[in-house]
Amino acid sequence: MAMSSESATSPETSDRPSLIRIISQQATRILNLEEENQELKNLVQTLKDEIRRLKGEKGRPALKPSLPDQPSEDKKPGRTGNWKKRGKTVTVTRTERLPIDPAVLPADARYKGTRRIVIQDLRIEPDNVAFEIERYYSSRERKTYESPLPPAYDGFFLGPGIRHLAPALHYQGRMPQKLLQTFLTGMGVVISEGEVAALLVRSGAPFEAENEAACRAAVRKHGYQHIDDTGARLLGKNGATIVTGNENFVAYRTGAHKNRLAALQALRRTEALRYRLDKEAIAYIQGKLPHAALDTILKRLGTRVFANGEDFEKNVLGHPDLRLYSPQALRYVREAAAVAAFRAEDPTTQLVCDDAGQFKGLTRFLQLCWVHAGRHFKVLDPSTPEFRQILNRFLDALWTYYDRLLEYQRTPRSKDKARLWREFDLVFKPETGYYALDRRIQKIRRQKAELLTVLSFPKIPLQNNTCELDVREKVVQRKIRNCHRSRAGARASDLFLGLMGTCRKNKISFRAFLKDRIYQTRAIPELQKIISSSPSRGAPHATTY
Repeated sequence: MAMSSESATSPETSDRPSLIRIISQQATRILNLEEENQELKNLVQTLKDEIRRLKGEKGRPALKPSLPDQPSEDKKPGRTGNWKKRGKTVTVTRTERLPIDPAVLPADARYKGTRRIVIQDLRIEPDNVAFEIERYYSSRERKTYESPLPPAYDGFFLGPGIRHLAPALHYQGRMPQKLLQTFLTGMGVVISEGEVAALLVRSGAPFEAENEAACRAAVRKHGYQHIDDTGARLLGKNGATIVTGNENFVAYRTGAHKNRLAALQALRRTEALRYRLDKEAIAYIQGKLPHAALDTILKRLGTRVFANGEDFEKNVLGHPDLRLYSPQALRYVREAAAVAAFRAEDPTTQLVCDDAGQFKGLTRFLQLCWVHAGRHFKVLDPSTPEFRQILNRFLDALWTYYDRLLEYQRTPRSKDKARLWREFDLVFKPETGYYALDRRIQKIRRQKAELLTVLSFPKIPLQNNTCELDVREKVVQRKIRNCHRSRAGARASDLFLGLMGTCRKNKISFRAFLKDRIYQTRAIPELQKIISSSPSRGAPHATTY
């Protein structure tokens, strides 16, 4: 019997588009669950490795995946066809004329001038000076008069040559104290390892005032600071080094903590914080604890500045209205007063950093690093070609938007400011269908205001790479020396590494700077004057991502 046209179309055939849509949705959910499951596996493995490490064992080694074989090319990677080797500029310190022996010249030889050959060389040799000091005695005054030592030698057991060379070799040359002592004794200097340590620690005192003046000049000039931190070992215990700076200076502070108070100490480059009780301090702790008691204290004491923590503890935290609060609540009060004093007294109004929580809320304006934000997406490893395409399209849109922000920094206009603010929401739309990507986009959307501070301050950098490069020097030094055995040694290391970075950023030779200051020739102007008079480089160039 022939089938009718109605029965030829089965229910399964009519629902086929719906089934395809449902299967596609379920496949997407499965892939998203696989991504989430892999992240949880990685987290579990990380926690297991940490448990093993705390028990004195070793965790799983972190092995990078093998790179695919690259086709061989004649050109070296990263070089374009127009690349040329840069010429070298050598400063000539002396000129020596070499005459030719007339006996080797023929009778018809005529003088044709000279030809110059520059050869680089060093001369490091002992220079032990025995000063013969004239002495006169006045019987009437019963007093002995002596001729003074040269300023560079007076009050020191080692001459200026050693005093400027030792810090240069130790910090810039990364030579440990033991090797430095071996080098000096090999050159004929009678010195012990303990005297080398004392020399490195005590040499920093004459530079402290100029270093602080240079840092303040750089902050006043630009109005912003970078900040980042890295691990450190101090007195055999784990600590942290907080690094601050901008395009004209860098400063290090090594201590036991990296909390907000430690970050404020690094930004102010001081151990003793000041505390200020005012309405801004009350606003800082808004929502963190009931501040009725603080309002009462503020009405009683008025706006008041406390020069040190002891006065603040006694007059504010020791107040009967605050004794009932927990230590956590009192910590918020302490942070609020320290932040209020910092904002009122320090010229730093903007802070450039990564997403670390201890750096937020310290300044009135915060610019988060776009390179750090991009890393959240760069670490994704899609398991399907579809998700790979979604991620690539998003990354293209992200870095295109980043380039537009760089262009805005060069020529800021109010209409572009409004357009870029709206365009942010179009780029970061958590509707891609890729679960891991959407989750990260949601986090970035919550940081919109902190990522777009640059729209109000076009001269502020978009990334924290400057500070990360400064951190790298401290990491290398930590790998060489491992631990600071005294706080004085840590302060000396922070001071000289900061001076070295500041000299580098202002195109000054660190060794020449040390030699100039220790010999007291003053041929190099003061760092704060160099920083104040140097032109600002303005907005940074595009970053490689």
